[in-house]
Amino acid sequence: MTSVSHSTKKFVAVVGCGPAGLAAVKELKQAGFYPVAFDKHARIGGVWAWGWDSLVMTSSSVHTAFSDFPPEGNLRMWTRDEYWHYLEKYCTAFDLWEHIHTNTKVLKAWREPPICEGTSNLWQVVVEGPLGKTTWGCCALVIATGVNQVPTYPVYPGFETFTGKVLHTRDYRSDMDFTGKRAVLVGMGESGSDISYDAARQCAETFISIRKTAGWVVPRLRNSTPADIVTNRILWGLPRRAGPWLSRAMATGDSVLDRDEVIKEMGKYNFAVLEKGSNRLGVYGTFGTKNTSFLKAMVKCGAKLKPEIIRLGPGKSVHFADSTVTEADVLLFNTGFRYDFSFIQPSADDVELKQALEDAKDVRNLWKKVLHPAVGASLCFVGFARPAFGSQPPMAEMQARLCAFALGSNGAGLPPRDVMELQIELDRDRIQRQFGAEQRVRSLDDYVLYLNDVASIIGCHPGSIWWLALSSPRLAWNVMAGPHIVAQFRLRGPGCKPALAAETLQRSTLPIARLCRIRLFVISAALWLLCALLSTVLGASWRPVGFEAPTGQLSVKKLREELERRRRRNLILP
Repeated sequence: MTSVSHSTKKFVAVVGCGPAGLAAVKELKQAGFYPVAFDKHARIGGVWAWGWDSLVMTSSSVHTAFSDFPPEGNLRMWTRDEYWHYLEKYCTAFDLWEHIHTNTKVLKAWREPPICEGTSNLWQVVVEGPLGKTTWGCCALVIATGVNQVPTYPVYPGFETFTGKVLHTRDYRSDMDFTGKRAVLVGMGESGSDISYDAARQCAETFISIRKTAGWVVPRLRNSTPADIVTNRILWGLPRRAGPWLSRAMATGDSVLDRDEVIKEMGKYNFAVLEKGSNRLGVYGTFGTKNTSFLKAMVKCGAKLKPEIIRLGPGKSVHFADSTVTEADVLLFNTGFRYDFSFIQPSADDVELKQALEDAKDVRNLWKKVLHPAVGASLCFVGFARPAFGSQPPMAEMQARLCAFALGSNGAGLPPRDVMELQIELDRDRIQRQFGAEQRVRSLDDYVLYLNDVASIIGCHPGSIWWLALSSPRLAWNVMAGPHIVAQFRLRGPGCKPALAAETLQRSTLPIARLCRIRLFVISAALWLLCALLSTVLGASWRPVGFEAPTGQLSVKKLREELERRRRRNLILP
């Protein structure tokens, strides 16, 4: 077994070469480190290297692209292969290939004690690849394995007596798996929704079993234009308490005014989500399913929506909570995944690392879902934040920038430990109040709030929209009315590329006449202006979010006062 020393280079180990891992490699390299990235698969891309054949993204190319590598071609929804080729070009453009080791599995990682007082721990990372086993000595470890690691299955009475075929999302490759069969699909999410339509087109009979809801459903496209083009600072800058008004307007427009049969059904479904009562903020208080495939399966292919399963077997029997029973040749679980950090094996006396790993099972226990206060920047988690609406790769990139910022400043740019712990508590409190009904999705967060929050820490927030409007009205319009893409976080601050960012924002902003949902834009713009006016009278809780430059980190005293104020008044909003 060979060993690689860190005497001449500041090595940082990155585990995982999906979008999050690649972003981490690029940001660390530009911060002066020498990242070494490992992935057990034969090629980069994570889920985009092994996903099913017909996989299409649920966020548009401009929303999915990294902040300083804009997409080529027209605005569209990338297929699995198109996005993989984008990642391949990203690696080539930023010379990342020398840092990437595929077909290489991380066997074990642990921290060595500091060599002397005042120095940092050194990570030892053992990997096995084509050339055998190698041990790397690194100054930090970045976990970028993502949330799609170990498939999870619900446990039902009689599971062992079920004789049909059992699959998980991870096993699915094409709709030919379902030809002529009777299938029960368990769980929803965006993957589950897409697979349900694939299955329904081939199945003799299809049932979709959902325990709760599919969240707030939106289509990929409206009038052949990606629907997420209206995910901008106007719509997502509204105070979260305006969610019920906006949600009812959207659901009414879809169920009453739209001519498309599937969109009408979507409007009715979203109304039902509102009426459940557990979601107080409408579209702002739940996760999004950004495709209508399961509704299309019901409307066009006769798939039936069923409640949760209560028992399986004997034979191929599936028993539902509404007392109905069906026979299923295939039982496919779209029930998600769990994390696996078992390759990190702390020494017996490394209590802090043991605690960090235990807390990281729920990333809401981490500072900005990236760092643990006890361990600091020497262990970073990148790619474990999921946007309710928006795109995950840009969130992972922002986390990678935070990781590089923290390591590059040797922790000097981070708040003290006690401040971090209070901020974790405040963030957890905000998420609980905003997404209380969806607490099972531990990585869930508000796309606009999260990006602006982390950008303010790094120092790359675009700043006050009012000052930006004075200096460059067109750029201010693109930042506000254009899609909320992360290129705007390259206008200023560390890693800024203002000319490229301004050009990307300009190309991505559609004129009002071409917006795919003009009525939604008008309604949200009117609400935004109304809330801005109300905030001058009713206070900050009515102020549109993300349009002022953040004021920086609060003191411990102020943080405690803010936390107590929220709890005392039972605030549901940040």
